[in-house]
Amino acid sequence: MENVNKISDFAREYNISQLQSWCLNFYFTKIDINNVSVLMNYLDKKSKPEFADENIQLRNRALDLLFSSRLIKICENMKFYEDFILRNIDFNSIGRIAKFICRDQPSQGFMFNPNSSQTQGEKFGTLFEQDIGNLKDIVFRFVQENYEEIKDKGIMKNFPIDFFISYGQYVTCKLNKFENKTDGKG
Repeated sequence: MENVNKISDFAREYNISQLQSWCLNFYFTKIDINNVSVLMNYLDKKSKPEFADENIQLRNRALDLLFSSRLIKICENMKFYEDFILRNIDFNSIGRIAKFICRDQPSQGFMFNPNSSQTQGEKFGTLFEQDIGNLKDIVFRFVQENYEEIKDKGIMKNFPIDFFISYGQYVTCKLNKFENKTDGKG
C-alpha cells in the first residue's frame, strides 16, 4: 500500500507491462474503502494520454468503492471524497453519482440539536448532510447543463426516482429564492 503508486509510475515510465498489470491487479484486489485514498491520490496526478483507459478503470474502481460503502465510515474525510467525485463527474459516472446522493444515508438518524453537545455521530451527520447538499448542487447543475445529451444517451432512465424528487425540490428552492429577490423590484 505504501509504494504501489511509485511502482505503478515506474512501470508506466519504463513500459514494463507485467509490472503495470500487477499494480492494476493490486488496485482492484487490495484497495478498499479504508485505503481508497491511495488510489485517489494516484489518479489525481497528471497521467499520459496512453493510460487513459487504465485510468478510467481505476477511477471507476474508486467511485464504486465510495458509492458502495456505508458512509458513516468516511464522513471524517467526506470533503476529500466529495472533491474527487466532483473532479470525475462525467457522462459515464453521472448515473452512479445520482444513485449515491439519493440513497438512504446513515446520517439520517443524526439530528443537530444546538441545545446539547454534539456527539461524534451528530457532528458527522451534520457535516455529511452539508457535503451531500453541495454534491447534489453540482450534480443538478451538471444535469441541467447537459440535459439533452444525458437524455439522448439514455442515461437518465437509470436515475432513481428520488433523484427527480430531490431535483424538483432543488428547482423549487431556487425559484423561491429568485422570487424573494425580485419581490418589490417590479
